[in-house]
Amino acid sequence: MAGQQAASREAERGASRALAAQGRGWKPSKFFDAWKESVRAVEGGLVMQYMHYCRGMPEDAKKRAVDYILRGTIPVVYVSPNRSEAFDAMDNNADAAREYASRFLDKFWKEYWAEFVAKYPAARCGGRGPA
Repeated sequence: MAGQQAASREAERGASRALAAQGRGWKPSKFFDAWKESVRAVEGGLVMQYMHYCRGMPEDAKKRAVDYILRGTIPVVYVSPNRSEAFDAMDNNADAAREYASRFLDKFWKEYWAEFVAKYPAARCGGRGPA
């Protein structure tokens, strides 16, 4: 849990740095922290949909996985009686959310496969063990 929180903070800092580098003084909307908490809820779906990429995801598959994270979390969290507020917040957080989701995916996938291989050392993926 502490590792996930540290990863969350690091991903947010990375997203903030990326946006600052683009010349924008980005500030997260009121939805962003709740959204970050919801991201972990998609871990099982990621494993089910992308398990065949055990040796590392190609860039196109990683992009689809990040999109999967965003589609599975943003509509659930960015809800407001004022639809305009929710859409403005989504627009404001879009770049940071994509960056956070990408970093989350990288860290989760690396940790998931390390744990999987430790638990099932004889397991093979496509005839080969995970990278």
